[in-house]
Amino acid sequence: MAQTGTQTSVEQRLTTMRILCIVFLANIGLFALVGYITGQSAGAERDASDGFSNLLLAFFALGVAAVAASFAVRSVFQAKAEREQSQTVVQQGLIMALVMCEVAALLGLVGLFIDGHPYTYLLFVVAAVGDLLHFPRREHLLVASYKTADRNAAV
Repeated sequence: MAQTGTQTSVEQRLTTMRILCIVFLANIGLFALVGYITGQSAGAERDASDGFSNLLLAFFALGVAAVAASFAVRSVFQAKAEREQSQTVVQQGLIMALVMCEVAALLGLVGLFIDGHPYTYLLFVVAAVGDLLHFPRREHLLVASYKTADRNAAV
C-alpha cells in the first residue's frame, strides 16, 4: 500500500514538473514573438551581414554560460535530493535550471531591443534547447524516493 501512495506521488509530481517545463518553453516562445513583433514595427532589423556588436557578443556569452551553469545547478540539486530522499528538492532543482535557461531568452529579448540583429534569435534557441534537455524524467524522482518507499514497505 505504501508503495502505491509513493508511486501516485511520483506521478503527480512528474506531471507538475512537465507542465512547468512546457510553460517555461511557451514563455521563451512568447519572448521571441514579442521581440519579432516589436522589431518589425520599429524597423530595427538589420542585415545578417552586419557585424556583431560587443554588447551582443557579451549577451551570447552570458546566455550560453547561464544555460551551461543550469546543468551544474540541477545536478547539485539532484544529488541533494538523492541524499535527503526528497522529491521536492528535485522539483526545486528543475525550477532553478529552467529559470537559468530563461536568462538566455531574456538576454535575447534585450539584445533584440538594443541591437536588432537577426542572429539574436539564437539566444532563444539556446534557451529552448536548454529547457528541452531539462525535461523531467521519472527516474529523477524515483531515485529520490526509493529508500522512503522501501522503509514504508518494511514497516
